[in-house]
Amino acid sequence: MNLLKKVGLSLGILLFFQYMTLSINTEAAVEWAESIEYVESYEKELVAENSELMMFVNMATYELAIIVKETGDIWFSNPPDKDADSIAVGISREQLYSQFSLTYFNRNAQEQTMNSYSDSVEKGQVEMEVIEDGMRVNYTVGEEVSGYLIPQIISQARMEPFISEMSAEEAAVIQDIYSLNEEEEIFVLRSGTAVFIQEDAESYFKNAGYSIEDYYQDNEENEVEGAGGAVFTIPVEYRLENEHFLVTIPVDEVINSELYTLTDIRLLEYFGTANLEDEGYLFVPDGSGALINLNNEKTSSTAYVSNVYGMDETRTYDQVTNRDKKYSAKLPVFGLKKEGSAFLAIIEDGETYASVFADIAGKTDSYNKAFAQFSYLPYGRSSLDNMTGSGILQLYQSDPYQGNFQVRYGLLSGEEATYSGMAQFYQDYLVDKGVLSNPVKEDSLPFYLGVIGGVHVTKSFLGIPYQGIEPLTSFSQMKDLIDGLLAENIEHLKVKLEGWFNGGVHHYSPNKIQVLKEMDSELSLIELQEYMNQINTPIYYDVDFGYVYDEKSFDGFSSNRQATRYFDNQLVSLQDYNLATRRIDSSTSSRFILNSSHLNEVTTNFLDSARNQDLNLDGLSLRTITSTVSSDFSRRNFIDRQSSKDSIEDAMKRLESEDIQLMGVNSNAYAFDYVLDILETPMNSNQFAILDEDIPFYQLVINGYISYSGDPLNLSDNYENELLKTIETGAGLYYQWIYESDSLLKETDFDHLYSVNAHNWFEEAITLYHEINQRLQAIHGQKIVEHQKVIEQVYKVTYDNGVNVYVNYSNEEVIIEQVVISAKDFAVEERDDGSN
Repeated sequence: MNLLKKVGLSLGILLFFQYMTLSINTEAAVEWAESIEYVESYEKELVAENSELMMFVNMATYELAIIVKETGDIWFSNPPDKDADSIAVGISREQLYSQFSLTYFNRNAQEQTMNSYSDSVEKGQVEMEVIEDGMRVNYTVGEEVSGYLIPQIISQARMEPFISEMSAEEAAVIQDIYSLNEEEEIFVLRSGTAVFIQEDAESYFKNAGYSIEDYYQDNEENEVEGAGGAVFTIPVEYRLENEHFLVTIPVDEVINSELYTLTDIRLLEYFGTANLEDEGYLFVPDGSGALINLNNEKTSSTAYVSNVYGMDETRTYDQVTNRDKKYSAKLPVFGLKKEGSAFLAIIEDGETYASVFADIAGKTDSYNKAFAQFSYLPYGRSSLDNMTGSGILQLYQSDPYQGNFQVRYGLLSGEEATYSGMAQFYQDYLVDKGVLSNPVKEDSLPFYLGVIGGVHVTKSFLGIPYQGIEPLTSFSQMKDLIDGLLAENIEHLKVKLEGWFNGGVHHYSPNKIQVLKEMDSELSLIELQEYMNQINTPIYYDVDFGYVYDEKSFDGFSSNRQATRYFDNQLVSLQDYNLATRRIDSSTSSRFILNSSHLNEVTTNFLDSARNQDLNLDGLSLRTITSTVSSDFSRRNFIDRQSSKDSIEDAMKRLESEDIQLMGVNSNAYAFDYVLDILETPMNSNQFAILDEDIPFYQLVINGYISYSGDPLNLSDNYENELLKTIETGAGLYYQWIYESDSLLKETDFDHLYSVNAHNWFEEAITLYHEINQRLQAIHGQKIVEHQKVIEQVYKVTYDNGVNVYVNYSNEEVIIEQVVISAKDFAVEERDDGSN
């Protein structure tokens, strides 16, 4: 049948599909729909169909309805009951009909918004075409010029240059049709000017150099209403791909206004929204993951907004807020569950420019919603504004990202319509893409040992301060620690070594490797490597390819050439944010951000230097590039954020090709294809007021494919809870140690490492490891398939062999399904047949 066959499909008919339980046939559906008398006056068209889904469009509003054939579920791009919304008024009501809204700045750096419905559809500025598996809609958003391109009002100062370019006859015509207001020094077009004279005047102005930009400028300066202004063309493609619904904006085809700067696009703000009566939750990827209960009545709380992969630190100019980095959105996903249905959205292109937005009903409208907002053109104030306070000079990225903004919606139902189902859907997606490709089968609990070698501190000689190296753990002492753990039967040991070269933990550029001589007095690094190979224990050498803490002569790094720059070409220098004082901690070391286009050069130099010294660096811990992505807005070395992410991936791919095993730290999703282990995975969310529940979504996604841990247990603010969280999420144990005394780190950049002396933790760590490893014997090598909260502070984790692990965070013993879980403890429930 013809894809464009029209179907009189009313809202009531569409809702009927929700209750159909069998697969439906398109011909039958169309025939059935046409036989029913319906009440709505407009028609809908079936524009795409495959074996799983059908896509209908309302030709009056360009709203969409996606029907899942197997279940009869219907997913609307806009709320079907929006006309009954008693909360939304004005622009909020108009946006209920929109497929997107956008934000732009005028020439005076004033922020303004428009939406696809009131600023495009209602004005008849829409073109639709059928494409393979869907449709494309071109929206012209804004007030197009009506009439002739001549100014309605123009200042005397601006009129005179155009008059001077005209002939005497032409100038006379123009002066005749305009009246001069001498007091305000403006020319005003006389009302009733004949059309044929306006047409002639348009050609006179055009020949004198008058452009559409001049027209917009005059309208803006003189507050002319209804005469045209900011106009943008936004193409949106809607497609079906198997059981998925895809929405794409081809960014390179967006047409921007010359005088008005498009900055942000909110895409499908109301897809699948839940109303005031629905039960369920919004899922957001904050840290480990978090839920916002539908209609949770937190109407005074700020909406949830988080940048995918955290803040672009180059945009912060002179600071970094660690609050955002640790628990930022590590995964480019969001979701919504209502009743027995759910969707998970994957931002699969342009994700570095995306933010996840989620909010509840009862604020500006009656709907709970989650969607992606894309930064079309990043911007910021001039760095001089920090000193002058003027705040009027808006600066922009030189060019927009030239790829796509694309969101893929997975439509779930039944038992899959949970956050565990969403995580499984995303994991399956990553497996299909080849990102998660090597299942992990571990027969015991991993024990991660982080060892800190040397740090850069201020010392003194004869009362004169100088910068020197403080050795905290020598290579020989590190061997002693490892020997001690192996002697206690800690066989599944993985080691990370920080502070082993180029000045210690905060090392200078890794272009060349200079092993710390303060660490090899009894055992060299090469000898340590040989020993680690003999005992078959992996060691990951920590290196920071993302930050440069110090610029030294002849180290191969030039901040002028290789460090990122802000919009006004100012070098970016970062310092830590102190959570206690809520200020930038000026006492900490500043650092440059390496422009990631230089990563290939730096990693090549690093590997060459290792080979030249016969260093067998077969494992690397990538400290920051797996968790941080930054642009460079410099005029000479510009790189957009998506390209920066691609460069990071290329660097990891290069390292992997050298048979180097990689470890990530607090890693973003783009690193999953390359790392074997991830330390410091987020175990909680940011605890924003609008959030209701933390969930281990991050861990559910990578479980079974990447080994991981949380933060070092010995540095936890709440050791007991951190340990329970480790068990709940299926993580390994992680300790960060030094051999020498903790007191050596007081009043240094590293005084946050307040409890790292190995001797204080050794016996406790050994005992704890063996106890937990034995109690969790039944789930070693198994994959988590479901996570749920059974009662307040008690969680149930189900593995693919049917074993359940219950974790009780409360201070009271509880009994769940005849399983006794002691206070602040966990219990393992094996299957009745006793198999693992």
